[in-house]
Amino acid sequence: TDANGHMALLEYLIWRYKFTPAETSVAPQGGANQEQIDRAQALFDEVNAALTAQIEAVRQLDAAVAELEAAIRETDQLVAQVAKALAETEALTETVKAAVAKTKAAVAE
Repeated sequence: TDANGHMALLEYLIWRYKFTPAETSVAPQGGANQEQIDRAQALFDEVNAALTAQIEAVRQLDAAVAELEAAIRETDQLVAQVAKALAETEALTETVKAAVAKTKAAVAE
């Protein structure tokens, strides 16, 4: 028994069946149906491999999304620069048109 006066189930079973603690720690698990255990282990390994592949696929997709988001930000910056250049070009075009009109008026006088 323990210091609290109780006996653990494992302690009882060791005493009852005359095993040593070392024997219980290396005893085969799962009973006599090793074939089912092997099939279950094979299924687990298959599912684990599929899960690992899915996790890797998600990681790759996350990386691709990050690259696309960076490309979108860069494209947005380029569009803003083009819009600014277009506005400047339109302003210069208006300035040139005004200068041409002023020159034509001066020549006509």
